[in-house]
Amino acid sequence: MSCVWIYSQNTTFQQVKEIISTQVNDIDDYINSGQLKIIPYTSWYVINESFDENRVNGLWIKLAKYADENRFNGIRAIGDTGWLKKSDFETFSCYEHNITGLISDLPIIVICLYNLSKLDLFEFAQVVKNHEFTIIKHNNELRLIKNQRLLINNKLLEQSKEDYQKLLQLLPITVLIHDKQKIFYCNDAAIRLFGVDSKQKLIGKTMIEFIVADKKNEYEAYIDQVLVDKTQICFSHKSSLLDKSGQQKDIEVVARNCIYNDFPAVLSVIRDVSHLNKMIKLERVIERKDELLNEAIEKEKIKTLFFSRISHELRTPINMILSALQLIELRPNNLSQDYDKIKYFRVMRQNCYRLLRLVNNLIDLTKIDSDFFELNLTNCNIVEFVEEITLSVTEYLENKGLKLQFDTNVEEKIITCDPDQIERIILNLISNAIKFTPPGGNVWVTFEDLNNKVKIIVRDNGVGIPENKQKTIFYRFEQVEKLFTRKHEGSGLGLPLVKSLVEKHGGKIEVKSRVGKGSEFTVILPCKKLIRSECLSKLNNPNGHNFVERASIELSDISV
Repeated sequence: MSCVWIYSQNTTFQQVKEIISTQVNDIDDYINSGQLKIIPYTSWYVINESFDENRVNGLWIKLAKYADENRFNGIRAIGDTGWLKKSDFETFSCYEHNITGLISDLPIIVICLYNLSKLDLFEFAQVVKNHEFTIIKHNNELRLIKNQRLLINNKLLEQSKEDYQKLLQLLPITVLIHDKQKIFYCNDAAIRLFGVDSKQKLIGKTMIEFIVADKKNEYEAYIDQVLVDKTQICFSHKSSLLDKSGQQKDIEVVARNCIYNDFPAVLSVIRDVSHLNKMIKLERVIERKDELLNEAIEKEKIKTLFFSRISHELRTPINMILSALQLIELRPNNLSQDYDKIKYFRVMRQNCYRLLRLVNNLIDLTKIDSDFFELNLTNCNIVEFVEEITLSVTEYLENKGLKLQFDTNVEEKIITCDPDQIERIILNLISNAIKFTPPGGNVWVTFEDLNNKVKIIVRDNGVGIPENKQKTIFYRFEQVEKLFTRKHEGSGLGLPLVKSLVEKHGGKIEVKSRVGKGSEFTVILPCKKLIRSECLSKLNNPNGHNFVERASIELSDISV
């Protein structure tokens, strides 16, 4: 606040200073800083002992600029008109009327002191009119009614102040008024930001003590910049603070300088951006993971393409070898009774089957990954088909000393499926049951008709699968046994292929197992039929389907 006292010839500088000292402490500090000016009327109102309106207007403009440059929130002035002569009254009255209209909407309050003994009634009335007061007569005395417009404006100002105070308290972001030494004001959001119990725990504290150690210097420099700025712009700054519990929070500050209780201060609006920073970090992590995922997808494509090419390249020579072996077997007396030749011949044929099975699995998985694998669907009696597949592996179970049992609750169930792929599914599951069941064990194949779906269950009482491995067995190249300690042959592609083929049929596969008790694989298939009538010739005539040859390929990991 900028204050001016213009004293007349009947008062001295010292008298005015003593009067003000009764209400204000450290008056010399205010005078030295320029915030309080005590000026004689000869330096303000008159030139050559006559009132000069142009001079006064210029001084008012100069005082207003000074208050604005120093960020004062208003001007308070007292003018003693004891010097006013009769000859200047009319000119001064006109000036006063004009100046009162100009400053009515500005943060300026001017009090004029008049010597009533020098004013007649008409002059007194003119003064009252200029200041928008009303004169009434009461009990033979003249009285003034206060300026109603001023009262209304003051009331509206107070109401507006209350509304702004309520708004500040409702704001979800922190608002502070402070300087470098202490906090003067805070809203309710500051309590949550700083983690304190009440505003009293913040008022009087310094903002710097909450800023993290490695950012205190930056924040102090920021506050200094805001305090000395004269452009009235807002400055933004990012920092971090520690709340009362020691939790670090990232903050974003927007501040500008202001005057609070006649002293320079900083108005700061502070937002907690910790969650935003976490989101930014998370976005970066996601972007990096997306990059890694894209790289992995690209590598997977290259690997899939490689497997596809190498698999096709391998299948041709394997088929050539198998064809040659079949020709040798067809010629009479080629093997005769030479048991060594028969042994080696079987070893060669079995390993050709193993390679062919591996290659077929790789090619089919590659097709499934590329979405090029298609089922050759037809309506068939799934019960008879599963039974024929089961009977085709009897020799393998007997050679291992195992018992096989097939059971069904219906004799016929027509569904739509791909017979070749169903055969691969069943043979893969039976192959696993044979491999992991010790001699003397049992393998059960059960068919259940559940009206809108069917279940094909392959169960054994073999070694079982640990619970933590029951999901990973459907991952490619995953096996329960470690590579260098395993006792059974296999590539780790059988069960992943089974799962994919089952899902291609719109079904699912489940596993239940206990170590030392055995395993149970359940294939659940939906019961659908093709709309057009289909011939069942291949399936109603088992002789038309070479179960033995397919069993030889799918069970090639098992020695006969």
